[in-house]
Amino acid sequence: MAKKSTSKAPRKATAKKAATKAKERVLITGAAGFLGSHLCDRFIKEGYHVIGMDNLITGRLKNIEHLFKRSDFEFYHHDVSTFVHVPGELKYILHFASPASPIDYLKIEGDFIANMLNSDKDRTFVTSIRSLAREMGITVVAEYVESAAVLDELVALEIQRAQGYYIGRPARDLLPVDWLPPAA
Repeated sequence: MAKKSTSKAPRKATAKKAATKAKERVLITGAAGFLGSHLCDRFIKEGYHVIGMDNLITGRLKNIEHLFKRSDFEFYHHDVSTFVHVPGELKYILHFASPASPIDYLKIEGDFIANMLNSDKDRTFVTSIRSLAREMGITVVAEYVESAAVLDELVALEIQRAQGYYIGRPARDLLPVDWLPPAA
């Protein structure tokens, strides 16, 4: 007795149009330097479109040349101490352009700190910057600390310094006397 085929006729494939979402853009100045080049790599890995900018006085193209063929990377040879217009919306601006010299402190942008408890990406950026700074022997300062939970997490990550409204609000009494306006 022959078995009846239970297989159905193949369905016609329905093409779903994939929504193309533009990548969020980030500007990294000092992109060809040690920290800047590593940040370019990291942001691209996290799915951002990176605009790197450097005047190449101390940065080296070899640090970022592997990115030149990528469609999600742009490089501008420019000195950021002079005006530059970057058209379009930017999610982040990371300013790492400065002459090579011993760095005493490295600030982590406040948006990363503020969102690190709810965003794996932001937490990854915080830990990556902390790791780079640690390798270089640089003290890290976390900006925008606005809760005990964020401060506790920074302590767990061994970040040495913090600033923000949870630590203390700006106050005139904290300024050195010579910064106060003269008495009338």
